[in-house]
Amino acid sequence: MKKKNINIEQFIKEYPIKNSPVMLYDLKQLKININQILKLKFKYNLELIFPVKSFPNHKILQFFFDCGFGFDVANENEFFMIKDIIKKNTLISCNGVDIISKKKNYNNIIYNLNSISYLDDSELYNGIRINPYKKAKDGFSKFGIDINGINLVPIKNIISISFHFYEKNQAKKLKYILKNITKCINRFEKLKYINFGGNWDVLNYEQFENQLVQIRKNIDNSIKIIFEIGENWFDNCGYLLAKVVGKNELLRKKIFYINAIKDSVAKWSVLRPVNLKYEKNDNHVTIISGCSCYEKDVFSVLSKSVDLSINDKIIFIGLNGYSYAWCKEFNGSVVPEVVFYD
Repeated sequence: MKKKNINIEQFIKEYPIKNSPVMLYDLKQLKININQILKLKFKYNLELIFPVKSFPNHKILQFFFDCGFGFDVANENEFFMIKDIIKKNTLISCNGVDIISKKKNYNNIIYNLNSISYLDDSELYNGIRINPYKKAKDGFSKFGIDINGINLVPIKNIISISFHFYEKNQAKKLKYILKNITKCINRFEKLKYINFGGNWDVLNYEQFENQLVQIRKNIDNSIKIIFEIGENWFDNCGYLLAKVVGKNELLRKKIFYINAIKDSVAKWSVLRPVNLKYEKNDNHVTIISGCSCYEKDVFSVLSKSVDLSINDKIIFIGLNGYSYAWCKEFNGSVVPEVVFYD
């Protein structure tokens, strides 16, 4: 379908769904999301890098590079995806379980020590991924160097320290990192970068800037801070379009089957249907189900009644790049169409 000069809502409404569902990404909104954060880049001496694993698509990787991003790679395969995009001064962070080979024609690569495997060979790395957990009750990550054991890491080449771990409560996460960071700064005197990892809510612009203010109260402005955010850029610009292919009603539950399978097209995404019309009758629960023969193939469970017909379109928002990365066939499903609206 040839795009017209129309807004995203109209474009989605008119876009035809045939046999396959459609994964649609609004790059215009994505650019707005990014530009909002780029305003903070020089104010807080901030660097943004994009994890290749979070959306391994050439168009998207080129898009983020054009916006001034560096990249995080985990292995040689991911580096290969960006080697024709990046320039010699592009910031690259390597955080895999194996250290990728040195690329002598690139001069801005951080090779992070991510496990004790290479602890005795300090020539292989110039950064460290820190595992901040000191006690089992605090939580656990299987990656990184024990914060209690960083004194075992040779000092001379270390220019970067990284903190990568998931914590839903971002205030708690930031407090936890800042509590451990002084010990690292005091040991590694040549630090140029501190990487705060991903899973930060960049769409909440005010909150994110407040977090940057708090960071700069604890870290001198001469040290560049890095955020490697992937999926959070897409929460308001990734869509799944599907059509109803079947319906059922059991025990006051309305069930609508769509031409998509949850784990095949929306893995790691939290989707929200945005175009449904709810009925006044609240005696029914509505279940939007995938078309596989797997009982847990469910997209949404709604506490309100919805009336849909076969071939009606359902629009979900909240699709991120990881869903693209995990996309696969299952149970005879059709591979989705991928569309970039720009």
